[in-house]
Amino acid sequence: MQNDLYALLGVKKKELLTLSLNAWKMIWEQLLLLAINARQQYFKSDSSDNFHQRIKMVHILKEELMSRRGYQGRSGFSEEDSQIFREIYKMLESESGSNQIIKYLLDDKEENKPLSVKRVILRKMEKNKIAFPPAINCVRYYSYYSHYQILKDPIVFFQKLLHIPFPTGEFIDNITVTTVRRVIENDTGYKIRKSFMPFNVESDIDFIKENNEILNKDKDIYKLIKGQIADSIGRYIQKPFKQLSDPFFDEMDSQETKLFSNIIKILPRKSDGKDDIELVIDRERLVMLINLNQTDELSEKIKFELNNIADGADRASVRRFGFNIDEKIEQSDALEKISHWYELSRTDIFNRREQIPKIIASILEFDIRYFKGFFDSDLGFSIEQITKKQQYQKALPANEIYTLVSAFIRNYLYYNDSRLYKYGYGRDEINNYLIDDMINRDFSDITTFKNTMMDAWITFETIEEIKNMSDRFKRLSLYLNTKKFKDIEPQIKKQQEVRKIENAPAYPLNSFFPLPLWANRIYTNKDIED
Repeated sequence: MQNDLYALLGVKKKELLTLSLNAWKMIWEQLLLLAINARQQYFKSDSSDNFHQRIKMVHILKEELMSRRGYQGRSGFSEEDSQIFREIYKMLESESGSNQIIKYLLDDKEENKPLSVKRVILRKMEKNKIAFPPAINCVRYYSYYSHYQILKDPIVFFQKLLHIPFPTGEFIDNITVTTVRRVIENDTGYKIRKSFMPFNVESDIDFIKENNEILNKDKDIYKLIKGQIADSIGRYIQKPFKQLSDPFFDEMDSQETKLFSNIIKILPRKSDGKDDIELVIDRERLVMLINLNQTDELSEKIKFELNNIADGADRASVRRFGFNIDEKIEQSDALEKISHWYELSRTDIFNRREQIPKIIASILEFDIRYFKGFFDSDLGFSIEQITKKQQYQKALPANEIYTLVSAFIRNYLYYNDSRLYKYGYGRDEINNYLIDDMINRDFSDITTFKNTMMDAWITFETIEEIKNMSDRFKRLSLYLNTKKFKDIEPQIKKQQEVRKIENAPAYPLNSFFPLPLWANRIYTNKDIED
C-alpha cells in the first residue's frame, strides 16, 4: 500500500498498527496466562491432587450438561436442572469439599427418578472415585471451569485465535481500503468491486483520489477505520472467551453483546398510569467492574443513557455502507482503551510474536510428557492411541514426545485441517491417532491458518529436521519446567493490581472486547460481600 493513500486520508498507519498489535497481544496473553496457570497447579505438591479431583468433577458436570442438552434439546433443559449445576459450580468456587456437594446431591426431591440430575452426578462421582477436602486459604486467579476448559482443549482454543491474522501492514491496508470503499460506494451508489474480493492497490488509490471530496466531508473516517479493526478482533474473540468462562454458554448462540448490556439493563415499566424506568444491575458482574477500575465509566454510561431517556431522544443508529456509524465510533474508542490498558498491564511472558510458539509448544510438551491436560485419561483421552505398544502412564521417550508435539502443531496449529469434521468425527478425535497416523498425512490440498506463526515448529522428518527439532525443544519456556519453573501467578496479580495505580486506565466497558479471563468467572456470595 502506498503511503500517499494514508496521507490523503489523514490517517496514521503506524498508529493503526500499534493499536491492532496491542489488542492482538492482549488476547493471546490472556489465553496463555490461563493455560500456564492451569498446568502449574500440578507443581504444587500440597494441593495438586485436590486440584485434579476438582477438575475431574468439572469434567463430569460438563459431560452431563452437554449430554442432557443434546438429549432434551435446547428448550428441553429445565431451569431447575440448570440451578443444580449452578449450585455445584458455586460450591466448587467456594472451595467446598466433596462431602458438602454429596450432602447437597442426596437432598433429592426426585430420588425415585433414576435419571434425575442429582442421582446421575452422584453415581458418576462414585464411579470416577472423586473425593476432595475443603480447600483452606486457597488463592486462585481463575475458575475451576476455565482451568478445565484450557486443560482439556488447548488445541481447540489455540486454533480459534490462529484464525485472527497477525496485524501486518497488509492487514491494515485491507481494512483501510475496504472501509474507504464503502464510504464512497454509499455516497455515489457506485460499486467499485465486491468489497471482499482482492483489491488492486493502484486502481483503488486512483479511485479514492477521484472521490476525495466525499472523504473530506467525512471527518470520522479515521475513527471508522479504528472501529472496523476493533470489530474484526473484538467480535470474533467473544465466543471463545465465553466458552472458556461460562459453563452454561450455548455454542449455538452466536449473539454478540457488549459488556454494558450484560451488566446493566434499563427497562420501561408502567406503574399507576406513569411511565417509569427500572435500572437492573447484575451484582456478580459488578464485582468484575470494580476489579477492572470501571465504576467511573459505568456511571458515565448510565448517565448518558438516562439523559437520552429523559430527553425522549430516539437514537436510531445512523447506518451507512453497512456500518452502524455510532457503534463504529464507540468501537474506535474501545480499541484505543484496550491498547492503553494492555500497555500498562502487560506481563512479561512474551514481548514479540515470535516468542508465542515456544510457549504453545511448552504447553503441549508438558501435557504429553506428564499425561496431563489434553493427554489426561481422566478427561477423556484414549491412552492406547499413542502407540500400539504403549503402556498405561509409562513415560514416552523424549524423541517420541518431540515428534508428537511437532505433529500436533503441524496437523492442527499450522494447517487448518477440517477433514475429521467432514466425516462426522467429534472434536475429541483430535488426539485419537497413533504416532504413525499423525506423521504420515498428506497436506497438499489443505490450507493454513490465517496466522502462520507456528511454521518453524512443523518440520521433523529428515535427519537434519530431527536434529533441529531436538534443538528447538531444548529452549522451551521456563514456566512449565518442573525442575526450575517460573511462577506465573505474580504476573497475573500484577495485572489485576493495575487498577490501583493513580489514573489507571479503565477496561473499555461499551465494547465487544470480552473481559480478561481472570475477571470473567463464577462468583460466590462471599466474593460479592467482599
